[in-house]
Amino acid sequence: MKVLPHEMREPVSLGYLLARATDTVADTAVVPHELRLELLKSIRERIFNKGEGSVEFFDQLEKDFIPHQDHAGEKRLLEHLPECFKWLQQMERADQYFVTKVLGHITNGQIWDVERFGSNDRDAPGFVKSGEELEQYTYRVAGSVGEFWTEVGFANGGRDFSLEESVKMKELGRLYGQGLQLVNVLRDVGEDLRNGRCYLPENDLIEAGWDGAGGGPPEELLMAVHGKWLGQCREWIHAGQVYAERVRSRRVRYATILPQLIAKRTVDLLEKAGPEILQKKVKVSRWDIRKLMLRALFS
Repeated sequence: MKVLPHEMREPVSLGYLLARATDTVADTAVVPHELRLELLKSIRERIFNKGEGSVEFFDQLEKDFIPHQDHAGEKRLLEHLPECFKWLQQMERADQYFVTKVLGHITNGQIWDVERFGSNDRDAPGFVKSGEELEQYTYRVAGSVGEFWTEVGFANGGRDFSLEESVKMKELGRLYGQGLQLVNVLRDVGEDLRNGRCYLPENDLIEAGWDGAGGGPPEELLMAVHGKWLGQCREWIHAGQVYAERVRSRRVRYATILPQLIAKRTVDLLEKAGPEILQKKVKVSRWDIRKLMLRALFS
């Protein structure tokens, strides 16, 4: 975000802060899922109302939620959430619309996630039911961000953003965003299973030979379905490279291609690690991140 042109940086930054805040609410597992759902819906309502709303919401956030935050940055963000809403109120109308629209998609995905997995038992994991459901989830929480990025780019730069038609760029942005979210799903599959949830589709696991019995599918079936979605992930991530090639601004191109390079490296590590990913989380090293930042700069 720091390297983006000023015209894009403001709406993208506020969109990120609001999405990070709602993500923190959705993911704080020590808080009962009923309260997380209530707070998520309250935040979404305030976003739709352009930041307007009752002060009781902030009182509840401060009393019942913020004290449970161990991450200093996320705690600070929630404490300053009223300032984010004021920022939204003061934003240009077009950018305000784009931020509100994308947060609608994101919070819909987060609410679905908490409703589906919020009360699961670790010994009896819940599952995404189908590939279509997984694709819909990745669209809501990340594919919509690719569309948002594109809309903000064209609104603030027009043909200086890309010579490609906006419809095509939005499609590429959507697929790219879905690919980035799918990287998270595939990287976290072992940890998610231990926390009572599985984003690998239940239909795919049954088709691979699972009978639905026991605490979860055996390793070989998990890895077979994981490999299938790893292939899909590579296709979606490649859309990010095509997207970056069609962006005119060097700053936007750099900001666009860097996550693609990191995601591609993560997928390579996942493929190399094999079944180990069920026990140990794959992570790109800081040294690799630095090398990829240089590679993005020179490309």
